[in-house]
Amino acid sequence: LPDPVKGLKVEHGRITWDESSSANGYILTISRKNGASEPDEEFNKYNENIYVTGQTHYNLTDVLYYYDISIRAYSISTEEQTIASVETKLDTYYFNSFESGNGTEEKPYLITNEEKLNLIKYNNFAYYELSSDITLTKSFSPLFSDTNQFVGTINGKGYKIINLNINSYFEYTGLLGYIGEKDIVDDRLIYEINSETGLAEYVRQTNIKTYTGYVFNINLENVNIIEGTFVGAIAGVSEGKIEKITVSGSICSVSEIAVSISGSQKEVYSGSIVGKNLGEIINCTNDALISPSAKTILYSGGISATNEGKIENCTNNGKVSGIYAGGITAINEEGAIITSSLSTGDIVCYNLISNSTTLYARAGGISAVNRKDAQITDCIVDNYNFGMTNGGIRYTSTESSTQNIYLGGLVGENAGKCERNYVRIDLNSQINSSSIVFGKLIGYNGDTNNGVLNNYCLTGDRGQAITMLGNGNSIGTTNEEISNEEFETKI
Repeated sequence: LPDPVKGLKVEHGRITWDESSSANGYILTISRKNGASEPDEEFNKYNENIYVTGQTHYNLTDVLYYYDISIRAYSISTEEQTIASVETKLDTYYFNSFESGNGTEEKPYLITNEEKLNLIKYNNFAYYELSSDITLTKSFSPLFSDTNQFVGTINGKGYKIINLNINSYFEYTGLLGYIGEKDIVDDRLIYEINSETGLAEYVRQTNIKTYTGYVFNINLENVNIIEGTFVGAIAGVSEGKIEKITVSGSICSVSEIAVSISGSQKEVYSGSIVGKNLGEIINCTNDALISPSAKTILYSGGISATNEGKIENCTNNGKVSGIYAGGITAINEEGAIITSSLSTGDIVCYNLISNSTTLYARAGGISAVNRKDAQITDCIVDNYNFGMTNGGIRYTSTESSTQNIYLGGLVGENAGKCERNYVRIDLNSQINSSSIVFGKLIGYNGDTNNGVLNNYCLTGDRGQAITMLGNGNSIGTTNEEISNEEFETKI
C-alpha cells in the first residue's frame, strides 16, 4: 500500500498536504454540514471520491460551512488496479475567510479590505469583487508567480487600490505577479442510476475547464514599485485579459539583483499595467512615471514593456524612460498588435555601458521597436509638451556613439506594419552626432513590404527631426506632413 498522506491542513479554504513519493495520485472525500450538525447530503454524495493528480492542493468553495476532510494516496498496480492507503482525516474545519460567496461570478468572494485582498493568493481560479476602496498600509508581496499563476477573475467595480508599495525583489512584480491560463481538471466518482439496468452505480466523471486570468475595472492610485525584473502595477507578466485599469504613481525598478543573476546580463521590463503582455490589454490608462534605473537593458513602455499580444484603446500620459522606451510599449513583438491607442507623455532614452558592453538606445512615440509582422494602427502620438524645449522624445546620453541610435515620432526602428497613425511630437538630443537618426514618423525602416501607409505628422522641423523617415527603406507616398491646424481637425 502507499504510505498514508502526511501534513494535511486547510488554510483559508485551501486544502494542502505533503507529496507522497509512492503515490500516483490522491482521493479526497469532503463532507460538510449546514450549521454544526445538519449534513448536506447532496454535496456529500457528489464529493465522496475526488481524484487529484499532479498537485498537492484542492480548494473548498462555499463559505460558512463546517467541513470534514479525508484523503488517501493511491497507486496503480501492475494489474491496473487502484491500491489506496489508509485515510488521513481532518475534522470540522469552518470556512469563514469571506463573508459570503463561493468564488463564482454569481456568488463572488467580496474583497473589503487589505486582509481580504491578501487572501486571493489561496485560490488562483476563483471570482473576486472589490466592494470598497482599499488603502494598503504595508509593503506588498505579489500574490502569484510563474509557478502558481492567477487564472481567476477580479472585478474591481470601479473601486481604488491605494498605496501599492513593492520594495523587495520579486522576478514577477505587481499586484498579482503573474496572470496566466490553465486547464483545471475535475475528476471524481459520481453515484448515479444506470439507465439500462436501473441500478445505482459509481461512474468516473472527468471534466476539463480552461481558466484564463481576467482583471478589470480597478483604479490603482499612488503605486510605488522599486524592485523587480518583470514589473507592472497589475502583473509582471500577463497571458490573460486586462481591461479598464488606471494607474498613477511611480514604477522605477532599481533592481541590481536582476542584473547579476547567474552572472549574466539580465533585462528589466517595466510598464504601467504589465512588464510583458502575452494576452490582451484594453481600455487602460497610465498616469504613472515609468523610469527604471538598474544598470542593464531597460525595456520601458507606458502600458507594457513588451507586447506579444494585443493592446487596444489604451492611453499613456506618463513620462517613460529607458534604453528602449516607447509611449505604449518598448518592443511590439512579431505578430503583436497595438491599435486605437494614444500617448501624450514625454519619452527619454539613453545608452548605457554595463559589464563593458554599450547598450544602444531606441525610442518611439508608440513603440521603440516594431518587429516583422507586428502592427501599429489608428494610434495617436500627441505630446503634452509639444513645442517646449525639453519635451517630446529625447536622447539624453552625452557620449558619442559608435552605432546608430534610432528615434521616431511613431516608431524608432520598424520592420512591421504602421497604418493610419497621427504624430505630433518633437525629437531632440543632448548632443549633435551623425549616429543619432531622427524621423518624424520612423527612425529606421527595415520593412520591405511597403507596410508604412497613410500616416500623418506635422510639417516643418520637429526638433532635430526634419524628415518623416530617418533612414532605411522608403515608406512610400501615402504618408503625409500636415499643418497643426489640419492635425487638430483630423484627430
